[in-house]
Amino acid sequence: SGSLTTALARAVYPTGHVHTHEFNAMRFAIAQEEFERNGFRECVTVHLRDVLSEGFCAADGTADAVFLDLPAPWDAIASAKAALRVGGRLCSFSPCLEQVSLSCDRMRELGFVDVHTVEVLWREHDLKWSMVGTLDLERISALYDELDQRSKSFLEIVRERKKEMALDEEADVNEDGAEETPEDANAAASSSSRPVVQSRKQRRAM
Repeated sequence: SGSLTTALARAVYPTGHVHTHEFNAMRFAIAQEEFERNGFRECVTVHLRDVLSEGFCAADGTADAVFLDLPAPWDAIASAKAALRVGGRLCSFSPCLEQVSLSCDRMRELGFVDVHTVEVLWREHDLKWSMVGTLDLERISALYDELDQRSKSFLEIVRERKKEMALDEEADVNEDGAEETPEDANAAASSSSRPVVQSRKQRRAM
């Protein structure tokens, strides 16, 4: 999209110059058109070049700063060093910590000093004014107390119901498992051996 080059061009305009490199021919043509349309033709030069395999076009050590936005920036750090003047700055943008670690190690190997990593996090906040009501903290506290009391009452009802169910089950067990006593057996035997007295009418009917 050329957004980084556009930002750099605005920063160095009108006395500085930005050289940007693009290896894809289609994106190269689109970038040229965008810079001309935005009025940066005089301060931006687009090069159709793969810096990973061919290096930077300006390798004479005159660049004040080099910015890398590549998948494998560590492979372009040596070429960036050749393009930088003494005391120049190198900046590399990487989304992953693995890329950052490899790039920092490569910088130190090539003699770069003051190597450090910062997180670039841009957040926009859209502030809007609106009228809102004030909170009635006393009313909220009373509602919480009421809910708490209702919860306690419900728990008490559940406990009482469980006790009643336990008592009913215990009563059923006692009735089903009751043993016959000697008195109950004697009473049953007496009732079965008792003679049956029939009247004359009953005997005639038989």
